[in-house]
Amino acid sequence: MEIFINLHGKLNKASLPLRFGFSLSQQHQSFATLDNEEYDPIGTERQRGDEINQGRKHFLGTLIVNKEQKNDGQYIQNGRFVIAPPPPDRDLHRLVTVLRNDAENLKNDIATSRHLEGMHKRSRITTEEIIRYLHPAYLDGKIRESNDIEDILSDLIIPNKPKADLTLSTSEKGFADSGPEITDAIDDIDVDEDTDEGENITPLVFKKLDLKPSIKYSYVMADAHILDAGKRDDLIWVRVINSKGAEQELRSFSVRAHLSHHHDRALEYFKSRVGGRGFMAICVSDKYNGVLAESVTSIALDLMKERR
Repeated sequence: MEIFINLHGKLNKASLPLRFGFSLSQQHQSFATLDNEEYDPIGTERQRGDEINQGRKHFLGTLIVNKEQKNDGQYIQNGRFVIAPPPPDRDLHRLVTVLRNDAENLKNDIATSRHLEGMHKRSRITTEEIIRYLHPAYLDGKIRESNDIEDILSDLIIPNKPKADLTLSTSEKGFADSGPEITDAIDDIDVDEDTDEGENITPLVFKKLDLKPSIKYSYVMADAHILDAGKRDDLIWVRVINSKGAEQELRSFSVRAHLSHHHDRALEYFKSRVGGRGFMAICVSDKYNGVLAESVTSIALDLMKERR
């Protein structure tokens, strides 16, 4: 069976790295093969109703994907694969996720995948860390549920990370002091990932940030589908699906030397979330209404990384 893998989807950022130890980066890797596929009615029937209605089916088989350099051969992995019908503009079925072979532990395995995808979205863990730390543990049978991932994060990953740089100007110290309000807002507005092919993309949602009185301007924390991101004229730009369901480009404040590390970190995060949903702070004060607050976004991500 010829299948399509979205390079920007949560599958490629979390599930493939966890279970197979690699993440795809080249367009030619999007077109893969599921060999010796065997339909699994038990796994299919145990899906949620909406997943069944979308036509998703479970197969056991062998995934074959070209490596980054075509002359280096192929990745060949056995596993359980959830396959969705092709969207209207494509001919190939779509790989949604990969799971354990055995059907008995599917519930825990699916919950583990969703927890890990949420960690990646919050920038609590990177794809590289999943490959380096979680994949070996997964192969050794040390990851059976989401709590196992949290244990590895606390014991192995966080101690080896450089401590998040929360050094701020005096005028912005209140953002760090408002840590609980910021992280609670992220938790409150968290939206499940859109489908990997972008069907039924839901609009941006947001929540007002109740920050310390020392903060001069007003902000919201938003959760949006990110279409693209980059840098132009010292401004970060992020193209999103806005609250009305239309495409919109948000632009940041100009970079300031003493906050350039926040500027760079925010841009790196936005680029990592292209094709999926991501968090961002937006200024809503009259003077800067609708401006992407890159420093507040970066601080929020640091706060999430520090969360135990």
